[in-house]
Amino acid sequence: GISWLVGLEEMPVHEGFELFVDRTVDFCFENPDGLQGLMQNIAQVQKLEDVPGIHYFPRYTASIQKLFTENIRLQAPKADIALWVNGFVMIMNSCVGASAYHASVLEMEPESKAYRQWVKDLLMFLFYPTLKQLVFSGRNNQSTDHQSPAES
Repeated sequence: GISWLVGLEEMPVHEGFELFVDRTVDFCFENPDGLQGLMQNIAQVQKLEDVPGIHYFPRYTASIQKLFTENIRLQAPKADIALWVNGFVMIMNSCVGASAYHASVLEMEPESKAYRQWVKDLLMFLFYPTLKQLVFSGRNNQSTDHQSPAES
């Protein structure tokens, strides 16, 4: 976890987040089994507690949130950080765990460099603007709890 953050503190926000996204996407695609199992199983069960290993995923998401709150100087309320982390993790889970579907929609191969780059581009496009809000929101005391990125 912490090794993904090594060197990011000294970087400007954009470059640091881009490197974080690169490391995260590469790791997830190199170790896809858990996310593929999750995506396959959650679609087929009536009760989530029947999904093998489901109890690990809330802890996994909480550990990422803790990583951000303890190691990155975010100025936003914890609820905003949790919203951002949960969205990032859910999209990452879907893009990696259901890569065959998403890549087919895009007319790409799920294990191709092009699809992996598309996932990185998607995460940057969706999450960099809101990360800037989390980093700098304390300077004007605005919370994004009830505002979309377009409204702030």
